[in-house]
Amino acid sequence: MALCPVPLNSNNVKVYYVKQTDCESLPASPVFKRINFTGGVPTIERETLQSAEIDGGAEVTGVRLGSYGVNSEQNVELKAGVHDDLLAACMQNTWSTGAKLTGKSIVIDATAKTATIAGEDLTSDISVNDRIIMTGMSNGNGDVQLVTAIAFTTDTVITFGSARVANSQTGRRGLEDETAISGINVGDKIIVGTSRQPIAMLIEYSDMAGPNNYQLVMDAEVTQFSFNPQVNAIITGSFTLIGKTMASAQPLPVGATLEDLVDKKPMTGIDGSIAQDGARVAFSDSMTFSLNRNGEASYEIGSKYMSHVDYDRATSEVSVTSKFVNFDAQLAFEAETVVNYNFTASIDGDALGFTWPSALLTGVSRTVDTGAIPQELTLMPYKPAGSVSTLVIHRVSA
Repeated sequence: MALCPVPLNSNNVKVYYVKQTDCESLPASPVFKRINFTGGVPTIERETLQSAEIDGGAEVTGVRLGSYGVNSEQNVELKAGVHDDLLAACMQNTWSTGAKLTGKSIVIDATAKTATIAGEDLTSDISVNDRIIMTGMSNGNGDVQLVTAIAFTTDTVITFGSARVANSQTGRRGLEDETAISGINVGDKIIVGTSRQPIAMLIEYSDMAGPNNYQLVMDAEVTQFSFNPQVNAIITGSFTLIGKTMASAQPLPVGATLEDLVDKKPMTGIDGSIAQDGARVAFSDSMTFSLNRNGEASYEIGSKYMSHVDYDRATSEVSVTSKFVNFDAQLAFEAETVVNYNFTASIDGDALGFTWPSALLTGVSRTVDTGAIPQELTLMPYKPAGSVSTLVIHRVSA
């Protein structure tokens, strides 16, 4: 006797992706990576085309459906090493590999927040805003560090201006005086580019009787991502995708392999820090940041499917909420002072960092009500002449 029918459950939905190398086709024997996500699946949107014919009555005489629009917003929790392909697809570029240095004699001065490497010039391997891990150092010295300055005369001196200093009485982890032989892992980086990376998405409804329990989206492009670090919360975000076609009730593609989820902890606000011009932003409550490629689906006569994604200029937006302690931000806003912002999150020896090398404060607001006065900053990053990119993303592992 068959069980009573029940609706499909969200818990049993799996979403995968694979990079495409040819238009409208999957690679041979595709290996689909599973997306760690908290919600959102692709949907087809079609405009309703309503006839305006007059037939002597007051009712609509005909209705058609317009072009396909395949849209998806994958809601995620930020995890190191899990969403690198999707970040790269939105950045429209490839990751450049950071240096892996070995056998360096390093002296940490916790008070000065510096690391000195005697007699060697490392300025060609390490730059300002890089994230580095000194793999042979102990305790907080071996955590990811944001490079806020680097100089060489007879020695290389690296400054970590936003780092915390260890405090044994409170148990706070941070820099402490130490001399040791250590390797230095310099983070990989990616900047905003113009090389599109189409992907195919595979959605599996695993509690639906197979084999035709899949949907396949082809020629999708990541057009936007956003993240929201905040106090006492997992860092959440989303990726927005636009696809060309979506076929439903499909079998598993021929020769396909489905990978399982990557086992990584989600990052939280506790794992993150914000820095402005090399100094830690105190009393920060929350932050939102995004990269929008401003892509829109384009169509052509003779086809109901999207022909391509049309892109305008890429724009970044950043907002930070903290507490009002002085007029520094207000004065920088009034004087149109260019600022540099960084966000870094790290856990279990893995780190992700986001750098906006040049940004203008576009708004400073405060709410005077009860208790501590909150202050919200809005920033517009941009790429002035001579700058590398509006946004640079970093990744580094121990």
